[in-house]
Amino acid sequence: MARGTVLVIDDERDLVNLVKYNLESEGYEVLGALDGESGLNIALTRAPDLILLDRMMPGPDGVEVCKRLRREGRTAHVPVIMLTAKAAEEERVQGLDAGADDYVTKPFSVKELMARVRARLRHPPNGPDVPAVVRNGDLLVNESRKEVTYNGRPLALSPAEFRILHFLAACPGRVMFRRSVPPGEVLFGRLAIRHGMVTRDQVREVLAIQDRDPSRKMGELLFERFYLSAVGLERLLDLQVQAFGGSSSAPS
Repeated sequence: MARGTVLVIDDERDLVNLVKYNLESEGYEVLGALDGESGLNIALTRAPDLILLDRMMPGPDGVEVCKRLRREGRTAHVPVIMLTAKAAEEERVQGLDAGADDYVTKPFSVKELMARVRARLRHPPNGPDVPAVVRNGDLLVNESRKEVTYNGRPLALSPAEFRILHFLAACPGRVMFRRSVPPGEVLFGRLAIRHGMVTRDQVREVLAIQDRDPSRKMGELLFERFYLSAVGLERLLDLQVQAFGGSSSAPS
């Protein structure tokens, strides 16, 4: 039995074959597409467990494909790892805002990519049970339509902003981010910021995830979501031991 189904969408046939070979060697079923439109069709008909998505492709590019995946109920919660030759922070932010869960820059280490795939499939995005339609005063959030209105007027939000607002609107009166997060995790995040490995906004979003699921570790989430390499994670863990005398944020 396959460990899961992974869809690879990339216009480089050799890269698709390379990733397919390595994933199948680890027991995954692999689907392939060489352009964005074909990839969307396969994603909607097969509903894979994870999607590896090239950013630069003919036709709809990776950002547009990711936005369309997030608008469809069947693929809205499928993890997406974006692959790209563009390493600029602005490019990564665009991909994450479109709904991507992680970002890997070409040329990449196959071992690191496989580790990221395993990590995403080991921790599927369960999250709390949140109603599809949430009404909070004059605010109305419709998850199935991906629409938000306030006092009857539509609001334009990025996919990331929509997911955060949808969750917050369903939990009125609850303080988020740091209340349930152990102090050591917060310190680990501050250490990552101090050494320029991640941004404050990235750490804040991870803290929000930990508030919903305290079992997740800061290092694990930074590795999965915000382009922190395996080497960078190891360095941070070493720095944590030097600074605080212990390590609690390594991936399990």
